[in-house]
Amino acid sequence: MPNIKAKYFSGEVNIHYSNYALGGTRINLHGAKFHEGLFCATVCLPDNLPDKHVWIKGWGENEGLPKALEKAGIIQLLPKFVQAGFCLAQMAKIIDPSYSPLDSSQ
Repeated sequence: MPNIKAKYFSGEVNIHYSNYALGGTRINLHGAKFHEGLFCATVCLPDNLPDKHVWIKGWGENEGLPKALEKAGIIQLLPKFVQAGFCLAQMAKIIDPSYSPLDSSQ
C-alpha cells in the first residue's frame, strides 16, 4: 500500500485498476483504512495511448496527485499534455510493479 501526500489527502491508499468502457486504463485510489473511494486519478479521452499509458488528472480535488503518484512509484509523468475541457491532462506511464494490463472485456 503506497503512502501518498497530495494537496487534499495524505495517507495510505489501495490502487485499483479497471478499464473505461471506451477503452483505456482507469486508476482509482481507495483509502486503505476504510476502503472508501478517494480519487479517480485518470481521465478517459478519445486517444489510442500506448500500453501502460494513461491521462492523469491534476486539477480540482486531484491537485498534487500526479506528483504524489510518481513519488510513490505508481506512474512516471511524461512531458505531454492534452486539453480535457478547460484543464490539461498529463500523460503518464504506469510503472507500478503490481499492475498487469486488464482484458478489455472486463
